[in-house]
Amino acid sequence: KVPSTFKRLPMVGLMQVLLSKVMPGDQPVLTAGWVINAAFGALSVVLLWRVGKRIIGDSAIWVAPLAMLNPWVLRSQVNPIAETSMIFFTLLTFFFMFRNSWWVYLFACFASMVRYECAALIPIAFVMDMIKRKGLKQRLRALLWAALASAPMALWLIGMRLSLKKTDASLPYVSHFRGGTRLGMEYVQTLWDTTFKYMLQLPGAAK
Repeated sequence: KVPSTFKRLPMVGLMQVLLSKVMPGDQPVLTAGWVINAAFGALSVVLLWRVGKRIIGDSAIWVAPLAMLNPWVLRSQVNPIAETSMIFFTLLTFFFMFRNSWWVYLFACFASMVRYECAALIPIAFVMDMIKRKGLKQRLRALLWAALASAPMALWLIGMRLSLKKTDASLPYVSHFRGGTRLGMEYVQTLWDTTFKYMLQLPGAAK
């Protein structure tokens, strides 16, 4: 079916619905969401350690579990929403990027279909290949994989545009930035509120 709104990308929903076919209980889709978050949350600790080790060395083994114990991350894991999957596929993309593997484009594609902003991973992977790959053949191959990885997002945006013509609605998220109300210092404040603010409060306030 054509979705009623294109604001939420389909990757998380597809995973939850497919896994729900083998889940027990009265709410199999909800259970599937919890199982996916549990698996991705645990694997993200390992991925963050492996990715971080390439950047900060052996101390990454301590940074990884601390980062994943961020209260915001833990709160996201108990809700069947996109954030845990976004973290997982983003880390998986960088893991294969550092290994110079062509698999990076598959996981960047998956990430892009979890959250819109993750689409930036595809050009990042492509630029890295343009720097690291040698020869015209290798670089043309990178261009091909980048184009294929971008195809699902392109089709989704086409569907969004066609649906908006029928309803005269605005593009999802675009209205939030019109007039600059969410840019500048307000954007910095939003980043602070959703990352470190709750970690630096006293226990009573955090609760």
